[in-house]
Amino acid sequence: MVDGRVVVQVRHRGSIAIGKNVVIQSRARSNLMGMTGPAIFDCLRDGRITIGDNTGCSSTVFSSRSSIVVGRNVKIGGNVRVYDHDFHAGDYLARRDYEQDVAQCKSAPVVIGDDVFIGANAIILKGVTIGDRSIIGAGSVVSLKEIPPDSLVVGNPARVVRKLTTAAGS
Repeated sequence: MVDGRVVVQVRHRGSIAIGKNVVIQSRARSNLMGMTGPAIFDCLRDGRITIGDNTGCSSTVFSSRSSIVVGRNVKIGGNVRVYDHDFHAGDYLARRDYEQDVAQCKSAPVVIGDDVFIGANAIILKGVTIGDRSIIGAGSVVSLKEIPPDSLVVGNPARVVRKLTTAAGS
């Protein structure tokens, strides 16, 4: 289900796969938390975006040059950004030339496990794997490469602050 405007851009050999019962909210009245723009799905080069069943997001931006995989039953808060690349080269000389800038732009897959909750305005950066059932606090900037399952992660830069327990007692 989509509520509002969604921007979809797939270039070259990129692809987007969206599971069953996915909700994409992209309109101010669909989520009153203060969304700043439309949901955006952007695949550059060979970028792939895969969204699992029963996942929901609000004005989320997904930008992929390699791979972003979102598991099942994931809740993604308003204005979250998920980037599997740096957008530009780290070397200022390379940034002066478009071809070199593109060639030297670093990219690494992002994997978001099942039943994860990502709070509003969080940013997930390249190479991050978020374990199942974890919570990412609002406004966190996640560059920590491996987040164990059942973790509470907060801050800028984000860090694991504690292990979560479930109703089943894990």
